[in-house]
Amino acid sequence: MKYKKEDYELIDEFKDKYNQKNIKFIYTDRSRIEGNPSVGAGIVIEEEEEDAYYASLPKNSSVYTAEAYAINAALRKIEDKLERENKEEEEMIIILSDNQGVIKAIKNNRLDVYKNKYILDIRRRHHKIKTRYNKRIIYAWIPSHKGFTGNEMADKLAKTGTEEDNNKSIEVPIQDYMTIFKEEAKRRTQEKIKNEASYKGRDYFRRYYDEEKKKPWFHKIRTERYFYTWMNRIRANHYNLNESLARKEYIATPDCECGNYVEDINHVVWECRKYDDQKERLNEELEIRNLRGTEDIFEIIRREDWMKISVIFRFIKKLNRII
Repeated sequence: MKYKKEDYELIDEFKDKYNQKNIKFIYTDRSRIEGNPSVGAGIVIEEEEEDAYYASLPKNSSVYTAEAYAINAALRKIEDKLERENKEEEEMIIILSDNQGVIKAIKNNRLDVYKNKYILDIRRRHHKIKTRYNKRIIYAWIPSHKGFTGNEMADKLAKTGTEEDNNKSIEVPIQDYMTIFKEEAKRRTQEKIKNEASYKGRDYFRRYYDEEKKKPWFHKIRTERYFYTWMNRIRANHYNLNESLARKEYIATPDCECGNYVEDINHVVWECRKYDDQKERLNEELEIRNLRGTEDIFEIIRREDWMKISVIFRFIKKLNRII
């Protein structure tokens, strides 16, 4: 392997950090290319070009699994060589990867039945190599596409691995299938939502539907239970005011007791004369916080203006009405 200036600087950095001159460097990478039949894994072991190789994993494998597979395969190579040669040699092994998630998982001692099988294999091999052959193994992150020769070679090998038919003997961890199942379930759910939006929940779909959102609107909010209930009722446009009740034919008319032809959430918050005293305090709070005044409640909720929503919610609570 022909090193460049960047490589020598990286190597010297690790030698200084661990105060170790005799270090074997291993580079791993993974690749997924749309349309190619496999997920690739690349491994490069320093100064051993016969051990620079790639693997073609089944298409359902995640890139996370491919990276873990590459590291495990590199350790297997090291283990096989140590067993063949059976010699004691003071040497540190540093495995360099640009996948921080895999590195963190290897170092994480928490027991977890959902941990990727190749992470477990890595930890078992690590323990064996450490205890039987007295080797210290370090897993370190390096940034990708920064010109490091070993990393670039591993990247090219991984890309080559994507082009060949996959090795069906390579096991796909159950976690990868779970991810596929979740994605398929989400896709079917989104299709159903879109189809049903043509005849029910049209206002909700128009105002709030966002296919890219993966978390509910309240995932960052910690407050009282009634707030979630109230918000969901308003978002669904089904709440305990005459406009909504009349629309569902629970009552005959949507009129408000104040004489207005409709009692909806916007009327109660901004217009209804029955609540003039409470609205005076509402307007004061909005002004203190330099928030805009009268506007459509549904629009405030749509843009998730939580400060203004919280002020309006406090106003609603002071009305002593279950809305």
